[in-house]
This record gives sequence, C-alpha cells and structure tokens, in this order.
Amino acid sequence: MSYFVCVRFSIFIVILTICIFLINTRMQPEKRIKAIIGSVLICSFVCFTVLWFIPFENSFLSFSTAQEAYSYYSNDDVEIMIEGSDTCLIVANNKKTRQMLIFQKQEDGWKIKNGSNVTISGINSSDNTFCYLIYDSSSKDRYITISNIVKSELNISDNFGTEFFKDSQNHYYAYFEKLPDDYVLTVNGKTVEIEFK
Repeated sequence: MSYFVCVRFSIFIVILTICIFLINTRMQPEKRIKAIIGSVLICSFVCFTVLWFIPFENSFLSFSTAQEAYSYYSNDDVEIMIEGSDTCLIVANNKKTRQMLIFQKQEDGWKIKNGSNVTISGINSSDNTFCYLIYDSSSKDRYITISNIVKSELNISDNFGTEFFKDSQNHYYAYFEKLPDDYVLTVNGKTVEIEFK
C-alpha cells in the first residue's frame, strides 16, 4: 500500500474513532447502531472520495524528483518516465492495468497530482491505431500517445525526429514542449492526420 493510500486510510480511522467515541458517550444505546452505521458511511465518503481528489500534502510536502512523488502516490512499477520542462509523464503498470499520470514541478519541487488538471484530447484513429494528446492544463508541456488495438509493434516517426518511448503493451509516448502546427506523424508508413488543440 502506498503512502498516499495509508495517509487517507489513517485519517479515515481517526475520524471514525472520534465519531464512535462521541456516539457511545452521548447517545442512548438503542440509537447507537444507526448512528455508527451513519458515521461509517459519512467517513467513507469523506475520506475515500473527497480526500482522494485533494492532495492536501502539496501544501507542506515536495519531492526532489518525479519518481519520488510517484513512489509516494503508488507502488506500481514505472515503465516509462518522460520529463518535460515543468511536468513529467509517468506510465506505470500493475500487471492488470496501465496508468498514465502527470506530475508537476513547482519552485519547491515535484507535487502530487490528482488528475483533475489532466486533459486528453484529439483522439484520432487510423487503421486500428489511436493517437491522442495528454497534458496538464496548467503547463505548455504536451505528451502524445499512440496505441494499436492489436498491440502489435508500430514503426513511428514524425517530421521533427522525435524520440518515441514504447511500453510493454506496445503503446508509444513522446514529449513536446509545444505541439507544432506543421506536425506530421507517420505510423507504419502512413501519415496520420493530427488536429490536436
């Protein structure tokens, strides 16, 4: 279990313990069970919904590398890490699912991201190949992702000589500080039209 999850679980236990203590000392015995069940439901909602999307640690915690920020957030294996000018795309795999997260660098170090700023746009498909752009709305950094339905290897190039990184499931990733207007992507010898915004 990651530190991110442990912190939220600990907050849940503390709030629940306080609620149960208050219920046991201030309520009549016949109303206690309903109150305890209600407290569990409310605590579950607050801790595992609201706190999951609010990385409050960012107000007092910074990390020296994006890898450290990711290690705090998750225990999954990092397959690809592409660092941009002020963000870092991390692609991780836990044997069942693949996740893509963007962490942002600020003046005092790397911060945990909650995903609410991450935008995926411009999904284009051609011959079972999908291309889309992933970015944090507060940054100019852009990451392009290319995948194939049949998960076969792809021959990818563009008119800027960009380096593409491949993960274990044959998804490809590249970084741009700003996606150029005259960008041309070639996948398996065919030009893929890109109209990202």
